[in-house]
Amino acid sequence: MSNSIVQIGRQRFVSGLFWQSLSRRRELRKEALELAQKLNFDLLIVRIERDVAEAGFASSRDGVQPGLLSLGAMVSQAIAKQGAQYDGRQQPAPNWLGAFKLPDGRWAYFAVRDNLFLPNGDCLGSREEIFDRLIADYGLGGWNVVIGDAELESLGFHNFYQRGLDDLLPQRNGKARVQRWWALQSARRNVAMPLAVCAVAAVLVTGGAFGYMKYREHQREVEFERMVAVMRQRAAANGQGAGGAGGPAIVHPWVTQPTPAAFLRACVRAFGEMSPGGWQLDEYSCSPANASYVWSRNGSTVGYLLADLPGAQIDGSGDRAVLTVPLALPGAGEERLETERNMRLRLLNAFQPLGIALKLDVVQQREDSSLKHTLEQSLPGGQEVHPKAPDWRTWHVAADLGGLTPTLVETLFDQPGIRLDKVSYRDGNWSVEGEIYAK
Repeated sequence: MSNSIVQIGRQRFVSGLFWQSLSRRRELRKEALELAQKLNFDLLIVRIERDVAEAGFASSRDGVQPGLLSLGAMVSQAIAKQGAQYDGRQQPAPNWLGAFKLPDGRWAYFAVRDNLFLPNGDCLGSREEIFDRLIADYGLGGWNVVIGDAELESLGFHNFYQRGLDDLLPQRNGKARVQRWWALQSARRNVAMPLAVCAVAAVLVTGGAFGYMKYREHQREVEFERMVAVMRQRAAANGQGAGGAGGPAIVHPWVTQPTPAAFLRACVRAFGEMSPGGWQLDEYSCSPANASYVWSRNGSTVGYLLADLPGAQIDGSGDRAVLTVPLALPGAGEERLETERNMRLRLLNAFQPLGIALKLDVVQQREDSSLKHTLEQSLPGGQEVHPKAPDWRTWHVAADLGGLTPTLVETLFDQPGIRLDKVSYRDGNWSVEGEIYAK
């Protein structure tokens, strides 16, 4: 039973992955890449469930493509979340066997021990093949429950929990909702990635992404105008118009920005379109103003994509698409800043045990004459207004999280004076950026 592809609705899934457990908790993807090279696989996913992690491998030589969704990942995640009914109650099931009928008449089989797939515990086959395998594995003992379609009940298993794929596949507005990490990714160490990214960017700028860039430019203008409006209101409220002493009160930039936790949650919540219509996600980025996707066709068609996402913008070649979703996040309000030293040491101490390197750079306070001119013209008092110098210092912070979902580190960033303004996802890796405001 080799790797096989199955169509479920508009989504294409693959079964037959070869699974291996991972032990280097801080280097899961690196360990998975090394295993892929040793085992001669060129596609993989990393699965993290409860206290365990493992990688599923496949080969493009078997006709499997990057971006295809792992059926085993979907089923195992659903069972981990829902549990199973056995021994008289609904409870977690670390050891289970599953057999599920597919739309094309074949059956999918899974064997999970201690929350980990057996190396060959993920396959497709005929009804007879799968039933024979199920009965043979069941005879080994030690299973909490057998899960699957109603046809299995007649086999007389001690603990049987009836579930079909429709019960396990997440739904949103009546459509399947796939998860980003279910998708197979390339296992090759591509040293030319920066060049590839530049090439993608060039294509996007000259194609459909031109509209996206114009939209981002518009969003920056809107943010700037909002900042000017806030400064104008504060200056007027403080009575600092023409002839006012000391100029207008300085607007603290962190006041209108969302908290790190609110921002990260919104970005992860908006990230639900991993493979619409079978298209492959190339990049996802998120700011406080919007969340944006870039996909490539991956052997699918424009029709399949637009059936799932009518609002997607297709480039001139028809091979790439962009979608931007607006976000509306409230400002965090005023906060009491801490000293630079305390903030830096606290962050480093929090992230170093996780193996995450933070990049901290001082942002120099530069005077922008065009910006100053705009502000002076916008505020009460015109050219007579001279903004006060900032009484804080700004640091730029960036972190590569690897396979860690940003919400897993939200509490580490959620501190006074920290504001995040960019989340990115590419090739299974997350990164975040933002500013630290300190005394």
